[in-house]
Amino acid sequence: MHSGSNDLSGLESVEVINPQETQTCHRDEDPFDHVSSPKKRFNIMAFLKRNAFVLLTMSAVALGIGLGFALRQFNMSARAIKYLTFPGELLMRVLQMLVLPLIISSLITGMSSVDRKTNGKIGLRALSYYMATTLVAAFTGIALALLIQPGNSSRTTSVSSSGGVEAVGSVDSILDLIRNMFPPNLFEACLRKYRTVYSKRVSMLTHNNNTTEASENTPMPGTTDGMNMLGLLAFSVAFGLTLSSMETQGKPLIDFFHCLNKAIMHLISLVIW
Repeated sequence: MHSGSNDLSGLESVEVINPQETQTCHRDEDPFDHVSSPKKRFNIMAFLKRNAFVLLTMSAVALGIGLGFALRQFNMSARAIKYLTFPGELLMRVLQMLVLPLIISSLITGMSSVDRKTNGKIGLRALSYYMATTLVAAFTGIALALLIQPGNSSRTTSVSSSGGVEAVGSVDSILDLIRNMFPPNLFEACLRKYRTVYSKRVSMLTHNNNTTEASENTPMPGTTDGMNMLGLLAFSVAFGLTLSSMETQGKPLIDFFHCLNKAIMHLISLVIW
């Protein structure tokens, strides 16, 4: 009796496999199936969607170069060229409009999100790197200007000697960089930056009953049109570090600048598209 019950339990555990299911299993396990499937092999539409921005940008550049060479033979007037470049001018104006809020919001958000223990090291390294590269660029430009002397000709020399604009000295250029790091007015820093100008003073010198004229260029404070990016960077870094040290009290402002940064990035992506 025991042996019969064991045989019955063995029979009950046997699975009956359908031949169609066997063929289906073999068909599913075909190693060459992924090669023959056109969807798994290469999806062109997905590739175009992923790289649409790069492809459209390259196509626009190629189209612009082609139109530029094609329109050269028509000898277009200055007015027609101005009208042709109007869409590009609008694009650049909109991008320049978004540069200021993008830089301020991104810097304040980045500096406020850094841990307070590493703020000192990161800030010192960033400031040292920026100052070192600025000094290297300034000295390189001054050295190359003195060696190459671009635009030095008889005509330009005569014009400058007759009352042209005096060039700013190297020491005054470095001092202007430091002055621009600390703008007295943030709203003015968005429009103008500091630049040293020279005032020519003529004095009369008498020596042995001989009177001679002596001219001296005195440095005077002045401004030039343009965004004072160095001062805005310094303020944004200091403001972000201050918000980071305030912990929970500065969280509303941190959230505001974080949201502003996301909104500006979204606007820039829409403008570029």
